[in-house]
Amino acid sequence: MKSKKKKSFIFWFMLFMNLLSIAALTIAYIAAWVKPSIYWPIAFFGLAYPFTFIINILFAIYWIINRRWFAIVPLLFIALGWNSVLNYIQFGNEAEKNLENSFSVLSYNAHLFKSIKTNKYDKKTKHEMMEMVLNQKADFICFQEFYYRKKGVYDIKDSLMKKGDYHFFKEEVFDSNDNEVMSMAFLSKYPIINTEVLHFYNRPHANVCLYADVNYNGDTIRIINVHLQSISFQPEDYQYLDQVKNVETDMQSNKRIGARIKNAFLHRGDQADKVAELIEESPYPVIVAGDFNDTPASYAFNVISNDLKIAFREKGNGIGVTYNGAFPNFQIDHIMCGQEFEVCDYKIIKKKYSDHYPVKGVFKLIK
Repeated sequence: MKSKKKKSFIFWFMLFMNLLSIAALTIAYIAAWVKPSIYWPIAFFGLAYPFTFIINILFAIYWIINRRWFAIVPLLFIALGWNSVLNYIQFGNEAEKNLENSFSVLSYNAHLFKSIKTNKYDKKTKHEMMEMVLNQKADFICFQEFYYRKKGVYDIKDSLMKKGDYHFFKEEVFDSNDNEVMSMAFLSKYPIINTEVLHFYNRPHANVCLYADVNYNGDTIRIINVHLQSISFQPEDYQYLDQVKNVETDMQSNKRIGARIKNAFLHRGDQADKVAELIEESPYPVIVAGDFNDTPASYAFNVISNDLKIAFREKGNGIGVTYNGAFPNFQIDHIMCGQEFEVCDYKIIKKKYSDHYPVKGVFKLIK
């Protein structure tokens, strides 16, 4: 009798928890369509989508092992959102073998060319990062958090232009002094016809959108370099995240970090709308690349990628992870293109120099 009651309690408890996880998964699907300014808490569910997806997989396995028909329910909700899964996981894609008349775009949040381990400048890290970038031999490079000195061993701008054969350079500076420059930068092997900046703030800021119209073999294409709102964690926040790993938490730090994430969601929603409008109004075929600071289950990603091809979905392989920092690893760096392009290849370059991995796409103009 006691055994039946025990089993009954476990069954109802697991059922209740599974229903909660299904609800969370459903809200995560909806989060991609709801602007955070309308109801910001829903954005947290989009951020947590990979976890709710895995939890529902585990529940389905649990029900199957226990021979319960309820396994159908989490599997059904996973299937309903399969389109979202494909933004995170891809297998079996093969690069095009014929890359004639193709060009490549590299996007990299370079963390100001600082060491991710020490958060300081050192020659070894700078040299390794430059070599890694040059080895990709990209035709266009979109840098976020770019850094160089006007003279000395950190003359990264001149070194890249000379060694990489980049004849054209444009940037939007957000901080500088007599010798140092911090900017969002664009390097090109092809002539730049025009550049414009879409400002998100009325002052110099690291989060900005720099776009360039490029003459590519007689055709004009627009490459949009995007850096959406960062969470702007401070040293004390990263220190607390390390404590959380050891199950040491406090309410004040939780509130502070939650407020930073909320603020970032709200800003990114507005910024994404502006970028989407820029894409829609472009007279030329567009490539969008950069640090979105948001995942594929977000409003920002969804509104910008509307009617664009997502390079990871087209030619990516494996689990899409582009962030290498202290916060849970997610895919927040993206490359997309208009329907006028064919995606020939895409890869995430797993080199742990910055807190972001570089991403590279190869494209052909077909229309």
